[in-house]
Amino acid sequence: MRLRRRAWAALEGSGRIDRIGFWIRAAIVTAILANASALILETVPSLDAEFGGLFHVIELTTVAMFALEYAVRVWVAPEQPDQRFRDLLWGRVRYVVSPLAVIDLIAILPVFLRAFDLADLSLLRLVRLIAVLKLTRSSPALQAIGAALWNERKTAVAALSIIGVALILVSTMMWYLERHVQPDKFGSIPAAMWWGIVTLTTIGYGDVVPVTGWGKFFGGFVAVLGIFTFALPAAILAGSFSRELTRRDFTVTVPMLARMRLLAEVEPFRLRRLATRAEPRIVASRHAVARRDEDVHGVYFVIEGCVEIERADRLERLGPGEAFGASTDHVTEGRHVWTVVACEPTRLVFVSNAALDDAFG
Repeated sequence: MRLRRRAWAALEGSGRIDRIGFWIRAAIVTAILANASALILETVPSLDAEFGGLFHVIELTTVAMFALEYAVRVWVAPEQPDQRFRDLLWGRVRYVVSPLAVIDLIAILPVFLRAFDLADLSLLRLVRLIAVLKLTRSSPALQAIGAALWNERKTAVAALSIIGVALILVSTMMWYLERHVQPDKFGSIPAAMWWGIVTLTTIGYGDVVPVTGWGKFFGGFVAVLGIFTFALPAAILAGSFSRELTRRDFTVTVPMLARMRLLAEVEPFRLRRLATRAEPRIVASRHAVARRDEDVHGVYFVIEGCVEIERADRLERLGPGEAFGASTDHVTEGRHVWTVVACEPTRLVFVSNAALDDAFG
């Protein structure tokens, strides 16, 4: 359905940027920020007493927008690039239980829970605040942070294990050194762990401190140790975040285009024109790049990774240097003949028909 595909593109910012899609996404972001602002301000008694009615109107309006958005996203779920959602029924079921869809659903629950008096007001406010997580769809930086955490999940677990072991050891040692002098603060290892946490993290609240000579000496050692302990996971995540940003924002260069087979004989000055108009794109594994019968708006070049073309009789795999879309045999009468899916995380360069005309016209 072209209408469903168009609705999905407007919500997700996929394909050509149009004014309607821009304003839809801007309205959603504005609603999220307005909902969060009203929630925060209504916790101030004086503001709630004076503007409580306005805050309630903002809540109802934004939740109505969230509900409409949720319904439309469920309807357009089969248009998702992820192949898991292609089935009209089970694709929507899988989408409904996906993390972002669950957040969308939670964002509209407070109004219904309040209407039937099923939850405490403070709890409802906490639930409403979850709507802020909807911003991850519109924030490349938040998406990059999430990707960095996921990519380094195994390393992060190892680093947290080291921190946990260090916490147990230093808490046990401080319990041994201070237990007789301060039994109210270091009377047990679990009690000493509070001191261990604030010292290893170099926060140092000062509410629990050693008073013996050996306790102070060991406490100083642990404070220095904490800097190195937490520097390890911080460096790992910072490196992963930097790599993720670099991966997402790679620059299209003339030598990169010159390695493409379709452009091997193209003059350098034309390649320079293409490089200035080309769009770098990152496609996740098993996500569709183009679907059968979609209009062709340009040509895709595979820079890194691979894509699979679902031909009628076989799967055709294209790797670095190859192309599909306009000016290839994968197109008939301006439409894609087959669905094209990334078989692993893939870097592509997209050159629009207008850019091709400009470079070769």
